[in-house]
Amino acid sequence: MLIILAGITLNAVIGENGIILQAKNTKNLVTNETTYDNQQLAQLQNELKDNGLYSGIGIIPGTDTGGGSEGGENGTHTNQGGQTNSNSINTNNPGTLVNTGNNQQTGPIIGGDAQDPIIRVLDGEQVAASFYRSDVTLQIYTQDKTQRIKYILTTTVSEINNELYPSGLVKELDIENGGTLTFTKDGEYTLTAYAYDTQGQKSNPVVMWFKKEMNASPDSGITLTASGNIGDNEWYTSNITIRVLGTDAGSNRVTYRVQGYVYEKGTIGNYAQTYEYEVGEITPREIEIANGTTIKVATDGEFTITAYTYDDGGNRISTSAPLTIKRDATRPVIQSFTGEQVIQNNVGQGFRVNVEAIDRTSGLNTAGNPTSYTYQSKLASNTAYDTQTATRDTSKLYTNLDATKTYDMYVMIKDGAGNRVVSDIISRPALWISSNPNQSEGERINEGKEGSLQYTRSPNIEFSFKGQDSNNVDMSKIEYQVEGTATENGTIDGTSYSKDQPVNQTKEYSSINGQDKVKQTLNLATDGDWTVKVHTYNKEGKRVTTNTIRLCRDTIAPTLLTFAVASTSETTASAVVTNHEFGVSGQATGGGYTYFLGDSNKGTKTIATHEYTNLTRTTNYNALKVTTKDKAGNISTINPTSTTYYLVDRVVVGEYVAYDAGAWTETKAEPTTNATFGGYTGGTNKATGVNGTASGWQVISKTGNGASGKVSLISAGSPWLFYVRINRE
Repeated sequence: MLIILAGITLNAVIGENGIILQAKNTKNLVTNETTYDNQQLAQLQNELKDNGLYSGIGIIPGTDTGGGSEGGENGTHTNQGGQTNSNSINTNNPGTLVNTGNNQQTGPIIGGDAQDPIIRVLDGEQVAASFYRSDVTLQIYTQDKTQRIKYILTTTVSEINNELYPSGLVKELDIENGGTLTFTKDGEYTLTAYAYDTQGQKSNPVVMWFKKEMNASPDSGITLTASGNIGDNEWYTSNITIRVLGTDAGSNRVTYRVQGYVYEKGTIGNYAQTYEYEVGEITPREIEIANGTTIKVATDGEFTITAYTYDDGGNRISTSAPLTIKRDATRPVIQSFTGEQVIQNNVGQGFRVNVEAIDRTSGLNTAGNPTSYTYQSKLASNTAYDTQTATRDTSKLYTNLDATKTYDMYVMIKDGAGNRVVSDIISRPALWISSNPNQSEGERINEGKEGSLQYTRSPNIEFSFKGQDSNNVDMSKIEYQVEGTATENGTIDGTSYSKDQPVNQTKEYSSINGQDKVKQTLNLATDGDWTVKVHTYNKEGKRVTTNTIRLCRDTIAPTLLTFAVASTSETTASAVVTNHEFGVSGQATGGGYTYFLGDSNKGTKTIATHEYTNLTRTTNYNALKVTTKDKAGNISTINPTSTTYYLVDRVVVGEYVAYDAGAWTETKAEPTTNATFGGYTGGTNKATGVNGTASGWQVISKTGNGASGKVSLISAGSPWLFYVRINRE
């Protein structure tokens, strides 16, 4: 239906939807700067809808929609009602218009900056601020008529939206500078206008909201409605759009006031009324806003917002009930995520990862968010991560990891609002002894534990390590480090060290060309108790992971200087090892000494004394021996350096003892005090005659054993020819 109206600056076309459009350029044009394919944009918008990421605002190519709601809202807070001041009544005609400029049109004006467009109400009977009960005619223009005007219109009248945006895409529409729009359908309308200068620069958006209802009878009061994405614990996780709607008859002006605390620098307010806030408490002030339009809260914090309506005399009519909101749209900040092998008292405890993070707004480990940290790990060669572990702990100990393999790890952190951030993947490097790890049964303390202490007497130990196996971990280099003190002269990776020289040697391997994935080696040929580490560094050069092996290299056998054996009875003898020394590895665990009679093992002990049993009076103590072993597997053997035979343990009553057998000490020309009978064995130097027929001494009695035993002898000839009784010890 085509209708030509008189008395309007521009001829116009009335569409079936009830909106009067400007006659020139009646097409819904996309901006000249926009070259998007509408079909592709429509497909994208449909995909957003299908994934729940779209709720009513279309994709506007090259535009800023301004004061509309945030896309993807999942929550709305409405603060209904408020307080009405019944003593303040606007007695002015709500439809009264004022003179507004060169073309002598009258009505409320929104905007007015030199480069921003002006939206002017030319005609309409206003019963409250932005409420009309008649057709409404608007004009959009700028003072500089060379500027081009574009606008976006959204409305609750679906047929208008369908005609303006048949593809479903909300886009900028062209209108003459100074052109008019007339609205005849009941509903709510939001008009956003832009101006473009001759260079194509875009102005700030100017927004007007109004409601047309032929039989409008506005309620008293003012309402605040908040919308946006609501996360956990009633925190908004997006910008919050707050609509201010005053419905007081006779109201002329609407304001709002914000109180609260800002946690991140940001803005509260829209367009020309944008207010930036620094971190800290807000100093409240009343700010005027076009009725029915919105405030955008684009800063993290906790706020209380109150709105007011005023009549044209400046009297406050209504005060809204306070609307309390809180916004945290900022993810937690991870300051570091690192890992290191933990060793305590030579025991490998496992690989511990540690995370440092902050969240200044909703916080971490809060009452509503007790498990802020979720850890995951996997073998680098695997595609799937292990089961998640959610905890309030800022560290996690991984145990029973294979030291020869690489593991990838990360942590996800969630704040009290539900914002999540995931750390970079860190790679625990593989580290193992690749040659001669346990030569000659060197011990390994706490077998199977990460970081276990291992002993070896290998002349040459080769370590191998990798930074990462398969994934593209953010790594700049890997580095080995050897710490300890050389206990003998030797070399580490070609560098010479002298005995007792402290060592802290490092070497870097760049990750360029995938070198972090290639096995690197370290050659150790110096005795000492060594801590060998492999570190990884991220692209910023920060050390993020460390794996550790403890290894003690000891090629020096223990030293045994003396081994003394003495009889303690006819069948037993005591053995004592003295002047013994162990190298850097120390005495073997659970048995440092093994005692032998010939090749027969007589027992292993950790102490240097032993009691031989099941001997005979004629046992040759020189057949005894002892071996000792250190933790590295070095073994030393020693035969007796001294043997002591006590006579009481070597003879029986009635036997003759040759006078020249053993060492005799004379007291009163008698062998009475020397209890040793060195070199005696049964059947040797023993006289067979009696009463002087053969040289020697006859055993006539004995008591006790060992060093305290007593032997009574009687002369049987030379060197004494007389009968004498001798007590022999």
